[in-house]
Amino acid sequence: MKSGLVAAVVAMINLKESGIPLNGTVRLLATVGEEKGKLGAGQLAELGYADDMEALVVCEPTGGAFATLQQMKDTLPLDTPKFDGEMRLIFIGHKGSIQKGQAKGKAAHSSMPELGQNAIKGLLKFYDKQQAYFDNLTEEDDLLDSTIPVVTLINGGEQINTVLANASMGVKIRTIPALPNEKLIADIQALIDECNCEQAV
Repeated sequence: MKSGLVAAVVAMINLKESGIPLNGTVRLLATVGEEKGKLGAGQLAELGYADDMEALVVCEPTGGAFATLQQMKDTLPLDTPKFDGEMRLIFIGHKGSIQKGQAKGKAAHSSMPELGQNAIKGLLKFYDKQQAYFDNLTEEDDLLDSTIPVVTLINGGEQINTVLANASMGVKIRTIPALPNEKLIADIQALIDECNCEQAV
């Protein structure tokens, strides 16, 4: 993101030097730790920098073979420039993101598994319920299309001869306004509660 950061800085300098009057405030927010934990964005939000925000420009490049003129012919003018088989596009919206899931069990030696509780069983049960829920989502957005859930991480166990006490699953969910994060989180929490009740019986 170095090029995106430089572009934003240069744009701010040019805006300042142009003398064009602004009806509002323009801020440059440069964050860190965005690939893991969203530390910078979280800190700036907690400090109030996003409280009065009405719009946000994110300098994230599209890149790769993201789109070609043929793929985008219905939405782009015919004279749109093309660079080495790919295009750099400007988008006016972006999906949201939520993630994480964890199951707890009870450790035991593999020779006596009845003394333990295998965390992977609870996690797999949750996975099945969650996947069925995702498969039945019908909400769509004119701009952002549909919710995109992807299981991206699985962790668990310490050694081959021990019933694992903890297992976790990372799920990256790209969210849309038509299915707000709050509703999605509540629905997934209901699935977790359902699994917990079944496990307690």
